[in-house]
Amino acid sequence: MSLMAEIATKALDLNIPIDVHIDVTYRCNERCVHCYLDHDDHGELNTIEIKDILDQLADAGVFFLTFSGGEVFMRRDFLELVAYARQLQFNVKVKTNAVMIREYEAQWLKALGVEQIQISVYSHRPEIHDAITKLPGSLKRTIKAIRFLKLQGLKVTMANVLMTANMFDHAGVQALAKELDVILRSRPDNYPEDGRGHVNSEPAYSGQRTSPGFPQ
Repeated sequence: MSLMAEIATKALDLNIPIDVHIDVTYRCNERCVHCYLDHDDHGELNTIEIKDILDQLADAGVFFLTFSGGEVFMRRDFLELVAYARQLQFNVKVKTNAVMIREYEAQWLKALGVEQIQISVYSHRPEIHDAITKLPGSLKRTIKAIRFLKLQGLKVTMANVLMTANMFDHAGVQALAKELDVILRSRPDNYPEDGRGHVNSEPAYSGQRTSPGFPQ
């Protein structure tokens, strides 16, 4: 049995929620057509409230913590929240579109000991990726951020949600991931029953037509 399997088994025996995903904001600088959020004015917890939740999670024995949103860097206090989580000894993962990550943010994420950064990339072609995010120039900025993070020695995972808009781009995304030296994870099943993804009726990848290079 692997170490992770042993930890998971022990946590189950003790009824400990070992892995927690927390969305710290609804706000986002992109408007992805498949998003499970319809808008970003739902309100959010303040710094003190989130720190209180982190304290409770630490007391409960949680070990792995994922920060997500919305876009986490829309919060001015996000790096403060990461620092607090690391003080509590959480193994921290961050999900982001990376559009707001510059050299400064990359250096801080490294200094704080973040375990992994997961970044959404929908196509290797700007015209497709940017059409999905509804933010012109987003692919260029995201790739630039990935390079900043890699220069800091951070582990980066590229997340690729498959849909009709990008279904023939998988081979190109694979090549981009290889060029950037990041792990690629593709999902055809990330479609909600609400939010923009539902309103736009953006169809998921059906598997009936396969892009070159996509594993069967």
